[in-house]
Amino acid sequence: MRLLVLTIVTILQVQASAAYFLPHQRSQNKQGMPRVLKFASLTQNFSCQSNLEEFGGGGGIQFPPRGGGGGGGDEGRDNEGGNNKVVELYASYQELLKNSPLITKSVSSGILTLVGDVIAQWLESRVEGYCEWNLVRMAAFTVAGTLFVGPFVHYWYEVLWAMGRRLDARGFGRWTKTLTQVGVDQSVGVALFFPCYFYIYELCEAVVMLRRANFNEAGRKCRKDLGGILVNQYKVWPIINLVSFSMVPENLRVLFSNTASVFWNAYLCTQIGT
Repeated sequence: MRLLVLTIVTILQVQASAAYFLPHQRSQNKQGMPRVLKFASLTQNFSCQSNLEEFGGGGGIQFPPRGGGGGGGDEGRDNEGGNNKVVELYASYQELLKNSPLITKSVSSGILTLVGDVIAQWLESRVEGYCEWNLVRMAAFTVAGTLFVGPFVHYWYEVLWAMGRRLDARGFGRWTKTLTQVGVDQSVGVALFFPCYFYIYELCEAVVMLRRANFNEAGRKCRKDLGGILVNQYKVWPIINLVSFSMVPENLRVLFSNTASVFWNAYLCTQIGT
């Protein structure tokens, strides 16, 4: 039941992303990769939603907004019921984060990585003119997202939060702390995460296919594609992390990062999984 609640909450976040992105997909350049990086503007919407913990006290801003000004009768009751369900789901997700933070973040990451690969394969099919779902690739990315991406981000963020608390204790200002966290994340964090991802994916795909892992091939892919991935990630992630570190509550930052990364995952899946 807990996993079901977590899945529903995650899918609600993905649907919000898709509502923005998919109407823009048709304007892509059909000779190359779709402009998935255009999703950076999504962070404004998600930062507002994820920032609710700072406003959640009595009499403050409520999430989600109750009712609406002029609506009455059945429509008002329907809206109220829908809002209550979202609040209950959100409360359940918060409870999961409190009781099992690593598992919750890992499962969220696995689901969102799977969604990213589904989007990637769908876009690839539009470009190539035919649809052939690669279930092995989906399974491999789901396992990699659950067992590597989620735990890595969880523990790496713990390091960044500890750094932030030390800077606070020494009297550094908010923006000095935020910029330091972003700088460390976009240097040390990037250097640790992306090369490992190539090898972890190869291992996960080998497990799914019951074959021996070919780490030489993973190394070849890493040397070939890592430079382009880093260039593109520097176009996107510094601003997302700036918003995350400065506006989003700590316990929601992994979910915020994972949600913002749905379409980044779609791009990354085309680079690592093909």
